[in-house]
Amino acid sequence: FTVAPYAEVKPQIDGKIGENEWNFGAQMILSEQSQAYDLDGFKWMGPDDLNAKVAVEWDEENLYFCVVSHDDVFFTSASDVGRYIYRGDTFQLAISYEKGMGLTNSTDLYTNIGVSKTDGGELVYVYASEELTIKVGRNKECPCKITRDGETTIYEFALPWSQIISTTVDIEA
Repeated sequence: FTVAPYAEVKPQIDGKIGENEWNFGAQMILSEQSQAYDLDGFKWMGPDDLNAKVAVEWDEENLYFCVVSHDDVFFTSASDVGRYIYRGDTFQLAISYEKGMGLTNSTDLYTNIGVSKTDGGELVYVYASEELTIKVGRNKECPCKITRDGETTIYEFALPWSQIISTTVDIEA
């Protein structure tokens, strides 16, 4: 978990990290076995195999994510599109918010979204929507850009508040 500072500079969702664009002072670091999920025979082999840092920011319109991932092999499959993007390199997030109760660990109340670079370009896929504010399936309402340079992949993603929660919430910076 981390805090999400206010986006003093609205991030450009272009797959590039501009100067002063992201606040990595309150970042999440992903570099431990307990944070990795082995799938279909693919095993995490340590931080030299895969590690990432994640920045989260917000403004009145969006919740923003920037992931800088070091991965020695970038993998995506032409056959694993749509709901199966999780079989390749994907940034996947779950958000849980229960009105009046704040965050919850309930597995039946959450929004679950994956973003991936496929042969057809970036793909945002909604697996579940807590308040049914997002249609399950491919989503074109959430800006996303993913770039790869050497062993570094940058995922930038904006999730509109209207896609997370159906009611108006007053947020103070």
